[in-house]
Amino acid sequence: MLFKKISFVCAGLLIVIVLFSISCSKNTESDMTLKNMSIDQILKKTKIAMRNLNSYQLDLKHSSGTGTPVGNTGLTLSEASATINLPDDIYIEGNLLFGNIVLKTKYIKKKSDSYYINPITQKWESIEDNSNPLSLAVNGLNEILFSTIDQIESPTIDSSNTNSYIIRGEISPSIFNTLLGETLEKSLETKITIDKNLYQINKIEISGQASKYDDPKIIRKLTISNFDKPFDISVPSLK
Repeated sequence: MLFKKISFVCAGLLIVIVLFSISCSKNTESDMTLKNMSIDQILKKTKIAMRNLNSYQLDLKHSSGTGTPVGNTGLTLSEASATINLPDDIYIEGNLLFGNIVLKTKYIKKKSDSYYINPITQKWESIEDNSNPLSLAVNGLNEILFSTIDQIESPTIDSSNTNSYIIRGEISPSIFNTLLGETLEKSLETKITIDKNLYQINKIEISGQASKYDDPKIIRKLTISNFDKPFDISVPSLK
């Protein structure tokens, strides 16, 4: 009787050991896959993941300086938040600086129709698509988002944690052409945070002067979130 109990205990222990070994083996294989993945493979997977998005949110902030000039409008974008349903639905709100004056405004695009909040009257008005600086800002932010991952030079893995790859490299100021128009020639430093599981970009930081009007220590911080979450972007009332 005692021998049978010992046999059952041994059998149970053997099963636990086998299951534990299988689990460890799978985890080890997974860890090795991550360790053996090259930067080129990570970037390739990221490009595919980002190109397959249906919707996302972009948030822009700055460290140092007043912000990013918007084309030849005489306005500076200090911060902005945009939600985008591809291909044609956009909602963005932001703070534009005209000298020392802060202009708070919003912009909506629904297919071929565009609207904005007049910063003076704070009422919605219809507008031609390319006549509003926030429309230009959205195009510029998208250019930064996709050009950074496409054009990053000399990439290295700066660090890696359980959830993210952090990749550093250099990028040409030309990715700011839509926003800034005329840009400098020297390369800018960039840091990209990429989700390890989904290969989506969570954050892009770009350091350095992209134009002669930039603060020398400016860092532009672009956060990307709410992937493939459909946004309720509707036509505003013009009353």
